[in-house]
Amino acid sequence: ITLFGHGAGAISASLHLFSPISSSLFQQAILQSGSPLVWWAVDNDQSAINKARHFARLSGCHGNDEEIESCLRSVEVGPLALNQWKTHLLPDMQSTTRKQRLGHSYSPEALETAALFFNITFRPIIAEPFLPRWPHQILESNKDELRHRILLGVNKDEGTYEMIYGLRKYFLGEANTPKLPEAFSSNSTGPNPLDILALSIIDEDVLFPILLHAAAFEYGIPSRISPEKEWTALEVQQALAEITGDYNVKCPVIKFADAYSQAPNSQVFLYSFEHHSSGWTWPNWTGVMQGYEAEYVFG
Repeated sequence: ITLFGHGAGAISASLHLFSPISSSLFQQAILQSGSPLVWWAVDNDQSAINKARHFARLSGCHGNDEEIESCLRSVEVGPLALNQWKTHLLPDMQSTTRKQRLGHSYSPEALETAALFFNITFRPIIAEPFLPRWPHQILESNKDELRHRILLGVNKDEGTYEMIYGLRKYFLGEANTPKLPEAFSSNSTGPNPLDILALSIIDEDVLFPILLHAAAFEYGIPSRISPEKEWTALEVQQALAEITGDYNVKCPVIKFADAYSQAPNSQVFLYSFEHHSSGWTWPNWTGVMQGYEAEYVFG
């Protein structure tokens, strides 16, 4: 028996590797563009409860748990989907922390979008009985119990798709078609690429200036405040997409592959999908995006 998942589905499948309830019910897993070690994979129960209450208030539901549950069942699916998307933009603890750390440098208007666009509002939680401990804790202390064969991997341009829609005001043109934002070039008066890195890509733990500038230096992300040379919109797009993909998908996938392979009874196979399909209609600068290996999986 083989479990298979992509993105959030890969996370869901991978958590079964660690569950005392289900880990013995299958032998193999295929995990595409996802890992239980990505920051958006799991949540603690209190955070999940807080989000659920935000979600209920947005949907017009109040009262005790039973009353809220009954109310939510009566709300149309359209508003529910919209309110789920809105929930992670509310002034909860995480977004408040971001705004406090960024507040001295950015206007209130800019801070309204200070949310990580790879975020998933409702995630699996660390709790009995399904997942009693965090994945990294199980990887560190229960290696002898890890005995599955897993195939996992990434696409060349993992960050592009989420970035296009997460930063839609820059990347989407008429009829929601992707466009390369010329406002990113050095000879325009558009946004500072370093600001985009801070506002939408880097999380709270590394929002300190020295770490932010170190990441920008490593990936070649320029700043309008202290420009050293001219740059093109394409160069900015590629740099932002690369760090987005590495941070949100590639590095956690590779880290998980390495950690799981150290279990004496496991087998791990890692791939990188880099083929650009000839029939792809999006611009070439979008690259080999997340999800576009699916055509070769399903035909």
